[in-house]
Amino acid sequence: MDFQLFNVPLYEIIIFMIFGLGQEVVVTGILFGRKDKLLKGYSSIWYMPIYALVPFILDILLPIVGDINFIFRGLIYAAIFLMVEFVWMEFIKLTLGKTPSEKEYLKSKWGIHGLTRLDHAPYYFVSGLLLEWLYLSIR
Repeated sequence: MDFQLFNVPLYEIIIFMIFGLGQEVVVTGILFGRKDKLLKGYSSIWYMPIYALVPFILDILLPIVGDINFIFRGLIYAAIFLMVEFVWMEFIKLTLGKTPSEKEYLKSKWGIHGLTRLDHAPYYFVSGLLLEWLYLSIR
């Protein structure tokens, strides 16, 4: 019998954590590639719980939004990612005194209290749809 947390098998949680961190490294490498030709990307182990939540969120959300046009689903995912990131980064900040992305987020005119950035919404739009595809593919 496979270990499951609620209705999500442990292997799915691990897949989402690896996929999420991987896509974050790729996106930051591309974004900072304008300044750094080595295309060095980054992430943080502190972000793993965010990606571990994805299958749980999609378990709840997909039956509600699954039939909606992909553009609206992407917008919903982007809004949820921004909210989850804001809350999680606030938790990390309260726990550790700072967040892994705080320096970059505070520099940006799109940053919100150094916890999230509104200009990341397009990446969250695409990321949400990719995570949805992954979720449907492994189910």
